[in-house]
Amino acid sequence: MAEVYRNNKNKKLYVVLHKELINCTNKVDGQEMILYTLLGDSNKKFCREKNEFFEKFTKEELK
Repeated sequence: MAEVYRNNKNKKLYVVLHKELINCTNKVDGQEMILYTLLGDSNKKFCREKNEFFEKFTKEELK
Protein backbone atom coordinates (compact mmCIF):
# COMPACT_ATOMS: atom_id res chain seq x y z
CA MET A 1 0.00 0.00 0.00
CA ALA A 2 1.25 3.48 -0.84
CA GLU A 3 2.50 5.78 1.91
CA VAL A 4 0.53 9.03 2.21
CA TYR A 5 1.89 12.20 3.83
CA ARG A 6 0.30 15.55 4.65
CA ASN A 7 2.21 18.73 3.87
CA ASN A 8 2.39 20.59 7.18
CA LYS A 9 2.10 23.98 5.45
CA ASN A 10 -0.58 23.58 2.75
CA LYS A 11 -2.33 20.55 4.36
CA LYS A 12 -2.58 18.70 1.01
CA LEU A 13 -2.03 14.93 0.82
CA TYR A 14 0.82 13.43 -1.19
CA VAL A 15 1.76 9.87 -2.16
CA VAL A 16 5.39 8.76 -1.91
CA LEU A 17 6.43 7.08 -5.17
CA HIS A 18 10.03 6.28 -4.31
CA LYS A 19 12.23 6.65 -1.22
CA GLU A 20 15.57 5.44 -2.56
CA LEU A 21 16.53 8.11 -5.09
CA ILE A 22 20.06 9.49 -5.19
CA ASN A 23 20.81 13.01 -6.41
CA CYS A 24 23.69 12.90 -8.89
CA THR A 25 24.08 16.64 -9.32
CA ASN A 26 27.76 17.45 -8.84
CA LYS A 27 27.20 19.90 -5.99
CA VAL A 28 25.09 17.47 -3.91
CA ASP A 29 26.15 14.11 -5.34
CA GLY A 30 24.90 11.24 -3.19
CA GLN A 31 22.09 13.18 -1.50
CA GLU A 32 19.10 10.95 -0.69
CA MET A 33 15.82 12.14 -2.21
CA ILE A 34 12.07 11.38 -1.99
CA LEU A 35 9.89 11.31 -5.13
CA TYR A 36 6.23 12.10 -4.50
CA THR A 37 3.02 13.28 -6.15
CA LEU A 38 -0.20 14.97 -5.12
CA LEU A 39 -2.87 12.45 -4.10
CA GLY A 40 -5.38 12.17 -6.96
CA ASP A 41 -3.19 14.02 -9.49
CA SER A 42 -0.17 11.99 -10.55
CA ASN A 43 0.61 14.25 -13.55
CA LYS A 44 3.15 16.25 -11.54
CA LYS A 45 6.04 14.66 -9.69
CA PHE A 46 8.04 16.35 -6.95
CA CYS A 47 11.46 15.56 -5.56
CA ARG A 48 12.78 16.74 -2.21
CA GLU A 49 15.81 15.96 -0.07
CA LYS A 50 14.91 13.13 2.34
CA ASN A 51 15.53 14.92 5.67
CA GLU A 52 13.71 18.04 4.48
CA PHE A 53 10.75 15.92 3.34
CA PHE A 54 10.33 14.35 6.77
CA GLU A 55 10.56 17.79 8.43
CA LYS A 56 7.82 19.27 6.22
CA PHE A 57 5.45 16.27 5.90
CA THR A 58 3.59 14.09 8.41
CA LYS A 59 2.60 10.51 7.66
CA GLU A 60 -1.16 9.91 7.42
CA GLU A 61 -3.00 6.69 8.12
CA LEU A 62 -5.85 6.49 5.63
CA LYS A 63 -8.82 4.30 6.49
